[in-house]
Amino acid sequence: MKHLLSLLFIVLVFNVSPAQSSTQAPSLEVLEKDFKAAFSKNAELYIDDPKDFYLKIWGRNGNQSSIQSVAEGIKVINLWATWCPPCLEELPSLDLLQSMLGDKEFQVFAVLIDQNDVDKGREYFHKAGLDNLHVYTDMSGRALSREGVKGLPTTFILSPDGKEIGRVTGPAEWNSSEVVHFISQLKLYYYNDSE
Repeated sequence: MKHLLSLLFIVLVFNVSPAQSSTQAPSLEVLEKDFKAAFSKNAELYIDDPKDFYLKIWGRNGNQSSIQSVAEGIKVINLWATWCPPCLEELPSLDLLQSMLGDKEFQVFAVLIDQNDVDKGREYFHKAGLDNLHVYTDMSGRALSREGVKGLPTTFILSPDGKEIGRVTGPAEWNSSEVVHFISQLKLYYYNDSE
């Protein structure tokens, strides 16, 4: 019920918002302002200076691939662990974000970093009713060091071409109206058809 009320509030806010009625792509300055409003001080946005990003992931079928090869569009990649309470608290808001905004232009992925607890991770998702996230595992155990992760949860924002354009260290309310607005603006920035 709480999630339904959050979704209803966000829909009402965005249906009457003048900013949403515009189809003009936001400027980098607007995106940076929206990003700061959405996330804590432990977050960085660098759309104008994207970084290479390569994360090997394993799906439920055991096949290995790169995050760029499994989906198109903007991607939010959340690194989490079963032994991390802030990670477990954050996952439902990521699941709700995927249910609200997920489409061919935007996808949310949860990547479990503790390869010895894959079954425990799947059990958590089942018990929590998290049905919308794309769930993968880092079986290599290298994601933290390769991507320079300083703590969990860490979430990366990737551009449609697979470059890292943002990072949030620590938990966030991914279904907040500020985050939904930022992601909506980011989609408009990359997929504006009015020009």
